[in-house]
Amino acid sequence: MRLALALSGWAALLVTALPAGFPLRVVLLAAFLLLGPGAAAVRPVSPRRTDPLDALEGLVLTVAVSLALLALVAEAFYLNHAFTVPRAVGALAALTTLLTLRPRRWPPGRSGGRGAGPGRWSGAPPSAEPPPSAPPDPRLPDPPLPDPLPPDPLPPDRLPPDRPPSPQLFARRLAVRSARHRPARSPRPLVHSPAGPRVAAVGLLLLVAACGGTPAAPGSTPAVTPTPPVGPAPAAVPTDQPAAAGPWHQVFADTFEGTTLDSSRWTTCYDWNNAGCTNGGNHEQEWYLPSQVTVGGGVATLTATRRDTPGTDGGNHPWTSGMISTGRDSWDAQPRETFTYGYFAAALRIPPQGGMFPAFWLLPVTRSAPPELDVAEFPEVTRQVDMNVHWVGVFGNEETAGQSYGPVDFPAGYHVFALDWEPHALTWYVDGVQRWQQTDPQRIPSVAMELIVNLAVGYPGAAPAGPCSVSRGWPAAATAARIRSSTIS
Repeated sequence: MRLALALSGWAALLVTALPAGFPLRVVLLAAFLLLGPGAAAVRPVSPRRTDPLDALEGLVLTVAVSLALLALVAEAFYLNHAFTVPRAVGALAALTTLLTLRPRRWPPGRSGGRGAGPGRWSGAPPSAEPPPSAPPDPRLPDPPLPDPLPPDPLPPDRLPPDRPPSPQLFARRLAVRSARHRPARSPRPLVHSPAGPRVAAVGLLLLVAACGGTPAAPGSTPAVTPTPPVGPAPAAVPTDQPAAAGPWHQVFADTFEGTTLDSSRWTTCYDWNNAGCTNGGNHEQEWYLPSQVTVGGGVATLTATRRDTPGTDGGNHPWTSGMISTGRDSWDAQPRETFTYGYFAAALRIPPQGGMFPAFWLLPVTRSAPPELDVAEFPEVTRQVDMNVHWVGVFGNEETAGQSYGPVDFPAGYHVFALDWEPHALTWYVDGVQRWQQTDPQRIPSVAMELIVNLAVGYPGAAPAGPCSVSRGWPAAATAARIRSSTIS
């Protein structure tokens, strides 16, 4: 049984290679994630030794600990921008194996395991012989059947002076009294180890810590709150000259002169545009419309407004927002500009409100991701920038790696975010300074991509609640002053 439990996680890891939604994958993954890690941690007593209530309590504890461990492992990968289903399942499989194969530790006086000999609870050595009993008196009636449990030990106030109260004796007294009030039931430890209650408490506390918490107040900064920077924000460097070594040849640029968006360079939706659009894969809350994109003073402004907007997708979206892309006006149209390798830079100023999701990124012209390159993302935060790469893993699943840079007061002014995408390396820059690099060939895409700047709402968490008002700073706006793309000549 222990071997089967130890191997269950690795079986679940193998089925992650099956297509999503495949019945065998769903059943094995669900069974392992709900029961495997918790069963290895608490080791419930065999149902043959317990009554139905014991079995139910053991099952609840097992599921609670499993969910707590699952939440902690998933959160650890997510915060390091490395979460994938195979990685999370692999980590839990390794943990389950270690917990299952660890040696059992019995309490003092139980070195013989379950059903150990004399002195098991009283503390007397195993070799001690019980005192001889007097022969029964035939004149007396038959004595009552002996109590199946040993008599209560001496209370602490009657112990010898040199013998302090024992935690084991105290625990045994509680178990004996519980059993005597329910004669049809035997003493019932939930786990083999005497630390069972502690494991239960720790498991429930972990579950609360992983799944609980107080939601952020409307308009407040999300959970990650970096230390404020010392001094003013760094001045943005020009986008005209790439920070990476050249020589470079400029192939695309827009400084947003005039008062209207250049429709020869930009569209205001994704390729699935139908009188507006949204990113349903992320369960975002905005509906993108051209009216949310304005140009003036050398700046393109994307504005997110809290306003119920019915979409052509049949949904009602609580926000209306703006985006620009070098892609298509509709599904069957031709993209305006696509890029394979190059240096991409944009001078951006993000909104000061928390809960928004401004991003500068590249999406394949095939409209299937991964791969995906995130030059700069601000998922509900304003004082740190995320840089990510998404690629197809060896099992056909999506893999992700990323890095964060901060704290910086990014809403205070314009900052230049750039990516140097070359066949041998991906290098990210913030204000002309290299902040991250990836050189693994498997992670570097080689497909044509479209350039996107958007202001999403409601991802990865829900948008701030509450009515729209000036005091809350709504609407929110992200601005782009210069966007350029260059290739090595």
